[in-house]
Amino acid sequence: MPATISDDGKISEYHIKLLNQTAPVAFYVKFVETGRVEWSEQMYQLYQLNDNTPLSFTGELKCIHPQDQGKFVEAYKRALHDKSGFSLDYRLVVADKLIKVKHQAEYVVKSTGDELHGVIKIQPAEPSNSQQNLITGIIENIGEPIIAISKNGSVQFINKAAEKCFGYSKEQIIGKNVAIFMPDEIAHHHNGFIHRYLNTGHTYVINAERELTAVRKNGEAFSMRLSVSVMPNVQTLEENDIAFVGLIQDLTAVKIAESLAHKNTRLDALSHLAGGIAHDVNNILNVISGHLEILQIKKADDESVVKRTQSALKGVERGRQLTNRLSRMSRIDESDAEPVNLSLLINEHAELLKDIAKGPVQIEFDLPQELRWVNIDPHHLLDTLINLCINANDAMPEGGKIKVSAQNLFLDSDQVFATELVPGEHVCLSIEDSGVGMDEQTLQNIFQPFYTTKGKKGSGLGLSLAYNFVKSCRGYINVESRLGQGSCFKIYFPVIDYKQTNSNKPKVAKAVNMDFEQTFRGKRVLVVDDEKPILQLLSEFLKIYGLEVETADSGESGLALAQNQDFDIILSDLVMPGQLDGAQFAGEVLKQKPQSTIIFMSGYTDNRLSDKQELADIPIINKPFRKKELLNQMQQMLH
Repeated sequence: MPATISDDGKISEYHIKLLNQTAPVAFYVKFVETGRVEWSEQMYQLYQLNDNTPLSFTGELKCIHPQDQGKFVEAYKRALHDKSGFSLDYRLVVADKLIKVKHQAEYVVKSTGDELHGVIKIQPAEPSNSQQNLITGIIENIGEPIIAISKNGSVQFINKAAEKCFGYSKEQIIGKNVAIFMPDEIAHHHNGFIHRYLNTGHTYVINAERELTAVRKNGEAFSMRLSVSVMPNVQTLEENDIAFVGLIQDLTAVKIAESLAHKNTRLDALSHLAGGIAHDVNNILNVISGHLEILQIKKADDESVVKRTQSALKGVERGRQLTNRLSRMSRIDESDAEPVNLSLLINEHAELLKDIAKGPVQIEFDLPQELRWVNIDPHHLLDTLINLCINANDAMPEGGKIKVSAQNLFLDSDQVFATELVPGEHVCLSIEDSGVGMDEQTLQNIFQPFYTTKGKKGSGLGLSLAYNFVKSCRGYINVESRLGQGSCFKIYFPVIDYKQTNSNKPKVAKAVNMDFEQTFRGKRVLVVDDEKPILQLLSEFLKIYGLEVETADSGESGLALAQNQDFDIILSDLVMPGQLDGAQFAGEVLKQKPQSTIIFMSGYTDNRLSDKQELADIPIINKPFRKKELLNQMQQMLH
């Protein structure tokens, strides 16, 4: 039947037939052959347009909910192809608001050109439910990622935490299959899991908690714990209804914390073992060096004896250096820390570091003057820096560049979550090289004790010592590297207010008078050590300088002597078996005789003085020590 257009060119009998006066309506005429469109005023209001230019078909399509776009396009194509009308329910998204509409259209064949007459009715909004809105708000803002999908696996909802976790916005992910979050090897199985559950009720994921691997938008794989629940009457739900809800826990931080704890536990255990070995070996070296020094004194007129003992003492010194490296694997004594400016410290030793760079390797420094101060042991820092520069030099056999740089950084909670650092101001020290780089396996093991890529040339202790040192400073060390692209070690230290700690700078030692015999003659000394060879050695050695010596092979026997006699100075091993170790022995002595002068001797402190403030001023001389070191320390204490 021929159709006529009303006087305003928009309302027709077909519009009137399609109108439903119970709902707000908007109507249009589309001229099929030319593509021109005429809109009613309500159409502009519906799409919230201020000008009088109707949207193109593509523009309209963009305003339709992503999940409804397909059926809209299909209905439109069928209407034009079959020259028929359609009736379609779908959702519009306009200004971030969801509008449900019913779109009805009739195809009109005319001699002047075919037309499509359409009416869009706005569906009444569902009654608001304040409790439901509250629940939705809670889910939207809850801290754990939540994803809801339909029976065909398409994502119907994700909350803000899920957006942040996976890196997608709602607009990018709604309507996509949930397999987009899965690695390729399992993604293609996911729809099968859903179908199997819907058909048989059996699955290994739904209604169970599993630890799985997921993939973020940037391609990063991570571990997550997934718990999936099923909506009631899932079989009767519509295609786009929410059927399954997944609660996700991102395990990235948990895995990193577990890895750090596991690494720290292994390092602590090995530290105690290494410290114990160092202690025992130091005692042996102490006996050897002591007898050699006595032999030097007694045979000072025999040049061949003196020469041979000097060579032997050099060997003892090399052994001492090795055991010192082992003992450093134990917990670092925080009392050795002091305010340090890394720029000043490194510049002071720049020539030493330049000597490390051999052949075609160059070393450069980028150290700002305004660098903040940190509280660390400068000697350990230099050991760490030297070790890292040596490693960098060895990684560039054909030549290259080592860059040592530092900068002030503020690290927020997101930047420190994978470390043991506290958010705040830090100094970052970087040692970067252009060498051969490292593969993934090497990166995973680089800080493990005794792990080395240098074969027989390396002990595998250097980076373990660096890790322990940095950890003891409440810092963090990591490395970034790729094969053929060099490596970059970064060390982070928390900054301090130098003015507040200025009064704690190390005191300058007094000048020492080297005339030992004059100083010590007639003084009484008590030597306490559980190793009888060391007692005999020290007794014989100290008597040479005129000291009157008493010895005790345990803390208990030493305490009995100290209670009944007066001594000018007491030398005590720190680590001893029995009821009283060195620290307990010294504590008991000071309770009864507070003016007592005590020196500890040990190659391994085991951190046993950290909670004993009353012993904080007692000096420690590390075994194996040269006897001259002991005499110097004793002379200081007696002046």
